Amino acid sequence: MKTLTFRLLLVLGVVLASYGIASAQSEIQLGGTTQSVSFDATSSTSASVTFGSCNAGAGTCTLSGGGLATGQPGFSLGTWSLVTNGSGPMTVSNTGSFNSTPGGTFTFTGYVGLQGTLTGNFTINYVAGGSTPTFNINVTNITGTGAVASLFSNGSSATLSYLLSQLMCNSKISGGCTFQNLFSTGNQGIIASDHGVYGGMMPAPEPTAGLLLGTGLLAIGTVLRRRAKTRSNES
Repeated sequence: MKTLTFRLLLVLGVVLASYGIASAQSEIQLGGTTQSVSFDATSSTSASVTFGSCNAGAGTCTLSGGGLATGQPGFSLGTWSLVTNGSGPMTVSNTGSFNSTPGGTFTFTGYVGLQGTLTGNFTINYVAGGSTPTFNINVTNITGTGAVASLFSNGSSATLSYLLSQLMCNSKISGGCTFQNLFSTGNQGIIASDHGVYGGMMPAPEPTAGLLLGTGLLAIGTVLRRRAKTRSNES
């Protein structure tokens, strides 16, 4: 029995150690920005979104700020930006989903520590409402130059969440200045805006990490079944 217990603990230790290594993640912490994000409800179900500083002629908008990238083999202080691709105005529904999938280019440039540039294509999935709305963003096909490129695998994907601070409305609004209240009757035309306060970007989970854990647990289950079968035959 002691031998079996030792074997199971050994297998479990190897599995958890391998899983920990496989799931170790780098992260980019996005600092706040002085550029505003605003919502202007045009109906009870739709609002236009201004995403940072916009170039009306080019149809692009830019949100940017300072950031910190961490992971193996070190850290990088630098700047980040989200630049929309000029596909037209962004429109969001009262449920937080977009009428199309707005996107563009994400860039992080490291100046202190690990230097170089990370770029990827981003799409905005939805915005979670409230008085501090959060944008849920996917970043794909990440590539890099210089030492900072080692933080993300070439061609990998990441999830990015960006939180706005307390929304401020340009007029008094019934129920308080929240994303949902902009769509209430009589509140259309009131603009709510604020600058971003914090964001985090982490690699999407690697399939191999889950495979390692599943394979290890399967091995443990096999040992247990064989042990139970042997005891049954002995009895």
